[in-house]
Amino acid sequence: MIRTNEEEKQMIRDRLAEIREKLLNEDILFNPQADGLIRESNILNVRLKMMGG
Repeated sequence: MIRTNEEEKQMIRDRLAEIREKLLNEDILFNPQADGLIRESNILNVRLKMMGG
């Protein structure tokens, strides 16, 4: 179970990195997906903190 938890935390970290990269490299004001990406990022950050990561 610990391994699975670590794998899930790493998957969350990887997705957060993808979101950050996308938001940094694309113009946020004209990106219709920006709100959804920011929302997803916030949710993942909370989930990661709850997992102790």
